[in-house]
Amino acid sequence: MTSFSDQIKSFVVSAEAGKEVRQDFLKLLASGSYLRGEGSEEHFGVYFLPYNSKTKQVFLIHHEKAELWLSPGGHIDNGETPLDALGREVREELGVEFRLSKNANPFFLSTVDITPKPQRRGCKKHYDIWFLVETDGSDFEVDPREFLESKWITISEARDLVTDPSTLEALGIIENTS
Repeated sequence: MTSFSDQIKSFVVSAEAGKEVRQDFLKLLASGSYLRGEGSEEHFGVYFLPYNSKTKQVFLIHHEKAELWLSPGGHIDNGETPLDALGREVREELGVEFRLSKNANPFFLSTVDITPKPQRRGCKKHYDIWFLVETDGSDFEVDPREFLESKWITISEARDLVTDPSTLEALGIIENTS
């Protein structure tokens, strides 16, 4: 079984990210306190971008707490690896079991400074690990408690809707590789 630390180190090498982001990921990992559940204000999270390569569409959600159009995802819980968290988040947010290879790699890493909001106490910076999930979404059962809205849209339409810089960068990577 691959450890949390081993997964992060592997992702830092394989995913698209700038030098500073890679260094920030390793620095947070070395700090020994990097999960929200441990009380760390700077912590790792996972995003997954559902993508249908046949229609060239992505699935985005209008997140209630963040008040932004984003890719689904969330925080990594205590005792989870990033891949464990990915599977849990897919189950919780889309209502489907997602079978991911133990050797799966993200396509992108990002860091985001969090503007304090009352509902985000304890979050100052997110270190996000992005996975591309190829799917047609036919089996999605979206949890309406977390999202104001969700929809499949083209990358061009997504660019008009999304304001989050990391999500925009992730969309650009997908657009350039598809």
